[in-house]
Amino acid sequence: MKKVQICHITSVHRPFDTRIFSNEICSLDKAGFEVVLIAPHTKTETVNGIKIIAIPKFKKKSFRLLLSSFFILRIALKMPVKIFHIHDPELVFVAIVLRFAGKKVNYDLHEKISEQVISKPWIPKLFKSIVSILSVWIEKIINNVSNNLIAATPKIAEDCPSKNTIVVQNFPILNVQSNQNYVPYQSRENNIIYVGDLTKVRGIKEITVAMERLPVSLNTNLFIGGNFPHIKYKNEVMRLDGWSKVNYLGYIDRKTVIKQLGLSRIGLVVLHPIPNYISSQPVKMYEYMNAGIPFVASDFPLWKNLIEKIECGLLVDPLDPQSIADAIEWLLKNPQAAERMGSKGKEAVQNQFNWEIEENKLINFYRKIV
Repeated sequence: MKKVQICHITSVHRPFDTRIFSNEICSLDKAGFEVVLIAPHTKTETVNGIKIIAIPKFKKKSFRLLLSSFFILRIALKMPVKIFHIHDPELVFVAIVLRFAGKKVNYDLHEKISEQVISKPWIPKLFKSIVSILSVWIEKIINNVSNNLIAATPKIAEDCPSKNTIVVQNFPILNVQSNQNYVPYQSRENNIIYVGDLTKVRGIKEITVAMERLPVSLNTNLFIGGNFPHIKYKNEVMRLDGWSKVNYLGYIDRKTVIKQLGLSRIGLVVLHPIPNYISSQPVKMYEYMNAGIPFVASDFPLWKNLIEKIECGLLVDPLDPQSIADAIEWLLKNPQAAERMGSKGKEAVQNQFNWEIEENKLINFYRKIV
C-alpha cells in the first residue's frame, strides 16, 4: 500500500517503550506505513528504519508538564503529517492545538486517567481529590477532541465513546519471545524474577521480605530488573534482610529480560490493590506465560478469573509477605506441577493473548481511517 506518515508522540515514556515502539510503531512500519516518533531522548536518530525525534528529558516533573508540550508542538506543527498518535494524558493541550491545525488525533489510553492519578506518590494527599476531579475533565476533553481512541484494556474502553474506540491490548510478541534456547525447566536453578518499576505500590518491599522467609535449603535467588524512582525507598528496601537473596540488575533491555525469563522458575506480579491496578492487565503477566513459567500474582478479581481458568499461577494477598513466600515455596517444592502451569500459560498466549492478534486490529484500524 502507499506509505502514509503517522507521528507517535510521548512526553513520559522511553522511546523504546514496548507498547509504543516494539509493538505499535514496528507493526505499522511493517504494514507499509511510514512512522516517526517524538519522544524524550538523548538524540534524534533512526532505529530499525524508524526516525526518533528527540525532545529534552526533564528530571523534574513540573518542568516536563510545563515545557514538553511546547517542544512537541514546535516540531509537530512543522511536519507534513496528517495523523498524530498521542500516548500521554498530559499532552491534551497538544491534541487540541493539532485538531485546530486540521490534523487527525488518535489518543492511546494506556491507563484509566482518573484512577491512575490516585496512585501517584508525587501528588500530595491534600491535592489528590482535586487532581482526580481534574483528571475526569481531562478524560472528557480527550474523548471529545480525539478523532479516535485506542484503549489498552476493555475496562478502559468502557468509558469511551464506542463509535470511535478500539481495544488494542498489551500482549507479548510471539516471534520475539521464543523459548527455543531456554534452559529446560527442571534443569533451572531456583531463580525468581520481577521486571518493572520498583515502587512501593509494585510490592517490591513485600517480595523482598518474602525472600527472607523462604527456607534456606531452597537456595533461592530473586532477580529484579528496573529502576527505583525514589532513593529513599531504594535504601529502605536494600536494608531488609531479604535483600541478600536479591540480584539487582538495574534497568535491562528486552533482550536481557527474555534471556533472564529463560533462566527463571517463577515470575512475580504482586501489585498493591489500588484502583488503577485492580482493573489492569500487566504485560509482564503475559510475558511470564509466554515464557512458560508459572507466576505468583495479586488476588484481584479480574486476575483471579484469568489465572484460575487457565491454571497458570497462584494468587496471594499482595500485602502479606508470608502469603507470597508460601506460594513461592509451594511452586519450588512441586516442580512438575509448576511446569504444567507454565505450559498451560504458554498455550493460552499462543492461542489467544498475543500481539499478532492485536496487531491486526491496529493495522486494519489505520487502513480504514487513512
